[in-house]
Amino acid sequence: MSPDAAKIRIDELFRSKSLPPAPLQNIGPHIPRWGVINTSLMVPESVGLCIGPAGCMREPFFDARKYGNGHRLFLLPLSENDVIMGSHLPFVKTALLKIAREKKPRAIFLCSMCVDELLGTDYEEIAKAVESITRVPVIAVKMNPVCKKKNPSQEQKTYSFFNKYFHSCHSEQAAIHEPGVNILGGYTPISEMSELPAQLSHAGYPVVNQMGEFTSYDQFKHMAVASHNIVIHPRGLLLAEEMMRFMGIPYCFSPVSFGLGTIGEKYRDLEQFLHTKFEIDAIRDGAERYLQENVHYFSGKKIAIGSGINGSPYEMAQAFTEYGLDVRVVFSDTIYDYEWDHISWLSRNNSGLTVYRTSHPQLKDSPHEWDEIDIAIGSDAGHYCNHAHVIPLSFEVQGYGYEYLEYLMSEMLGDLKPVSRVRDDNGQQDRENL
Repeated sequence: MSPDAAKIRIDELFRSKSLPPAPLQNIGPHIPRWGVINTSLMVPESVGLCIGPAGCMREPFFDARKYGNGHRLFLLPLSENDVIMGSHLPFVKTALLKIAREKKPRAIFLCSMCVDELLGTDYEEIAKAVESITRVPVIAVKMNPVCKKKNPSQEQKTYSFFNKYFHSCHSEQAAIHEPGVNILGGYTPISEMSELPAQLSHAGYPVVNQMGEFTSYDQFKHMAVASHNIVIHPRGLLLAEEMMRFMGIPYCFSPVSFGLGTIGEKYRDLEQFLHTKFEIDAIRDGAERYLQENVHYFSGKKIAIGSGINGSPYEMAQAFTEYGLDVRVVFSDTIYDYEWDHISWLSRNNSGLTVYRTSHPQLKDSPHEWDEIDIAIGSDAGHYCNHAHVIPLSFEVQGYGYEYLEYLMSEMLGDLKPVSRVRDDNGQQDRENL
């Protein structure tokens, strides 16, 4: 079967302002995700309880294990009769009370599945009842791919919980702000491959708070008294807006980027926002030099970019096109507002680029459609491009800035760049010069 119903040229996408409609939502195991549960368990000393049919709970179970949260996730499998008759509701309350009593968590996230959404089961009242008894916050969330478009972001409930806690901490500390920065929107802390944390420290912001670094519940208080928020992905915007409204902490949206010009623009925005000057010239020059020295290795290589990258596939497509690379395909399912500027640029400068809607079921039946692709970035792109060298660039590794661009380029080079052997200083041992 041809995937024609799932594809659209980039210039047509810009004119129509809409991806091809998907008759069914295909949420396959190849589609990158972090998930509602793992987002919730970013709260230290919290636990999660998943309730639903046993088959439905495979995904959160394996995801939690993958990211080291398996010991904090509890499962309550339901039979068909339980769900239809509603007889499972007392079991849910009993399980929550037992978890609160025995594990003594600082928060419990109660996660239901699609079947409860379809049946209209109300877990909010159970959550409130258990919270009133235990004095432990219970937050009801949904893992709901069937009704994904109806409930676009269950992560918002988790972020609303973050904001509620930050707001109480902020009130306790009499709204005192200290020079410090919260980095929002990332699932994991920015890694050492990025120059941003060091630049912030040198610029007079020695405290850089990132949720993934916290090991105790009370450490969240540090975020309530920071002076600035930097949002590196749109998923952090809701929390930033709430923190600005209730705590007066301003934010700057500065998403992860891969174009030299775009990275420079984002750093200039941050300099203006933080009233400082970064010492970034040498790092930028090094990245530009690295790019110039290696870009010729990609000559003749066809590239596909997936939605699962830790960044925008459209911004990356623009960056690579500017570098002279041959970007043929983008896999996408969601378009954020800021990405339309990149789509506009691509429609003028790479009008032959084809966009495929990742969740369209027809993509599963086209195993040879992308055999010509040489490099696939993102695990979803790698799933479809069978013969490509795959660079996941997944959520587990969070980078930012010029050094993140260098990291990506080094991963893309893979076996494209020949290995040269050079002698060390004493002439005794070879080493690989990559």
